[in-house]
Amino acid sequence: MLRTISFLLLVSAVSNAQQFVVRGRIVDRNGAPIPHSYVRTDNSARIDSLATVADAEGYFAIVLPSGEPKNLFIVGPGSKYGGPLPLLTDVGDSTSLEICLYSLKEPTFRFADPSSRVARFARLHLDLSQQYMDFVQALQKLEREDRDTKSFVTAWMDTALGLKQMVMMEDDPVIRGELLLRYYRLSSLRDMRLDTVFYRRYASQIPATSPLWFFNNYEAYDQMLLRPDGKAYVDSIREYHPSRELRAFILFNTAIEAQSSMNAEDVRRNYVRLKEEFGDIWWAKIADQWIMVDVKIKRGAPIPDFSFKDADDSSIVYSKSSMKGSVYLLDFWATWCLPCIGEIPFLQEAYGKYHSKGLQIISISSDVKRSDLSSFRLHKANMPWKHVWISGSELKAAHDQFEVTGIPKPILVNRNGEIVGLKADVRENNLDKVLAKLFGK
Repeated sequence: MLRTISFLLLVSAVSNAQQFVVRGRIVDRNGAPIPHSYVRTDNSARIDSLATVADAEGYFAIVLPSGEPKNLFIVGPGSKYGGPLPLLTDVGDSTSLEICLYSLKEPTFRFADPSSRVARFARLHLDLSQQYMDFVQALQKLEREDRDTKSFVTAWMDTALGLKQMVMMEDDPVIRGELLLRYYRLSSLRDMRLDTVFYRRYASQIPATSPLWFFNNYEAYDQMLLRPDGKAYVDSIREYHPSRELRAFILFNTAIEAQSSMNAEDVRRNYVRLKEEFGDIWWAKIADQWIMVDVKIKRGAPIPDFSFKDADDSSIVYSKSSMKGSVYLLDFWATWCLPCIGEIPFLQEAYGKYHSKGLQIISISSDVKRSDLSSFRLHKANMPWKHVWISGSELKAAHDQFEVTGIPKPILVNRNGEIVGLKADVRENNLDKVLAKLFGK
């Protein structure tokens, strides 16, 4: 049985125009070197394969590209790893750190110079990331338990206001930017009330090549909507940021966005570039699982043949032929999917208004257990329409057939078996608008 492992790294980082060298030692809590341990810049050899194995005494040195931010992971026996440690690689020639990872799941770091930018940034990024996750997980727990969230959100508003004050008081542009982005991420949730004018004032000071975007990649893509020059700004990140991983991420998400809006030309253009220029990056390697270049499930196309057994009575089978002559919505969802749950009131409203005119809904669950679906329908939500539960290879086959890369994915079919709307076209209030046209006001 493996003993609990901790790592002690005595790290010095020296940068020049070409490289950033990190040197250190990996030991256990008793000060003994850990055999076969190593460091790398990702946690599963999935991105850039920058790695080095420690020697018999636990010493290592890893060379990173200067100016390209990286996450550092320390890997022990059994591929157990600690980290990530966010590293700014443009901090000058005299950076020295002492880093202690006392456990693999919750590493802690002790810096020789805690006031240095690299030390402050690493600690701040880790602390604020954990703070955000604490908020999200607690909020989701309250929602799953169907409890009131208003007072909880109100209490967290003080935390957001505190971040806002810290932004105004901070002189270092990188530290200030990190605080700002975490203020945005926290304040953009639910009713936390993001101060857009305040955000834009300070966000305008963050260049497109900032290392902040590597460590906050989803926030980078969000600039598309947050800034007056959002599209041009994100285009600059995609073209000029020193991190190839981040540039690949932007291309990947641009293709996904184009797929959501069913812009086939943009999907293909971004997909091809992602594959050709960033084929060694993880985002390119998973692209085929998420991006449909030649889609068959689209507006105007016939719905493919299908055969789904009713979740409550397996003798009842729903198929393309049995649904012919009906307007119906194939609703791919799951009880664990919060956006899916958010769609239920709109489905209830639509079903109440149009079921008597011929609307049918078939909700196809992606839940692992049938009992999760049954319990949810019994105790959580009134869903008086048709339901399907399938699992394993059958569920994968259904997702492949209907090109489901994420849920919720609703697909609306008219009486002739033709797809008339899907995804955002028929989500939330858009569903009622499309149905009003089909059935007439």
